[in-house]
Amino acid sequence: MKVKKPLLLSLFKAIGRPKWAMESPSCALDRQIRRHHPVVGGVVVPFSTTPIGRGFLCHTKMPSEIITALIASGSAITLACASYWFTKKRERESQLRKEKLEHYKELAICLSGIIHGESTPDSQRAYSLIRNKLNLIAPYSVIKVLRSYSEATNIRNPNRATGELHDKLLSNLFYEIRKDLGMRPKDDPTIFKIGLWASGQGQRNEP
Repeated sequence: MKVKKPLLLSLFKAIGRPKWAMESPSCALDRQIRRHHPVVGGVVVPFSTTPIGRGFLCHTKMPSEIITALIASGSAITLACASYWFTKKRERESQLRKEKLEHYKELAICLSGIIHGESTPDSQRAYSLIRNKLNLIAPYSVIKVLRSYSEATNIRNPNRATGELHDKLLSNLFYEIRKDLGMRPKDDPTIFKIGLWASGQGQRNEP
C-alpha cells in the first residue's frame, strides 16, 4: 500500500521528524563543528584558541630545550660512532701493512736463497711457500708481476730469463711491492732498477 505524501507529512507533524529527515548534510557538518568548537556570539571559536585548548597544546608541544638536547645528543653519538669507525679502520690498515711488510721481507730473503750458487731444495720450498702466502695478502698487481718473474726464472724453463730481462722483471716486482707499502718518496718506474747479490761475492747473480 502506497502512503500518500500529505499523510506522511501529517504523521511527521504528530510524532516529530527524525534527525535523518530534518537534517541536511550541511546541517550535520555544522553540528559536528559545533560539538568540538565552542560558539561565542554565533561565531565558531577554534578549540586551539580557547583556554582549555591552549593548555592542551602547551602540554602536548615538546619544549625547545628538549629538542635542542636531543639534537645535541644525536650529534654527539654520530660523531662518536664516526670517530670509532675511522679509528678502527686506521688500526686495520696499520695491521695489514705490518703483515705485508713481514711477508715481503720473507720474500726478499727467499729470493736471495734461490739465486745461482745458493739455491737448495729447502730454499726452493720456502720460496714456493711465501708465494702462496702472498696470494692471500698481496694486491693483484704484486701477484701478477711475481708470477711473471717466477715463470720466467724457473729452472725448468728452457728460455730462462737472464741479464737485462731478469733485471727488468725483478725491478718490476720490487717496484710494485714498494708501491703497495706506500714508500716515500715515490719511485720513478723509468729509472727504478734492482739486482740481487750473492752472499760473500760482492756482485749480482741471476737465479
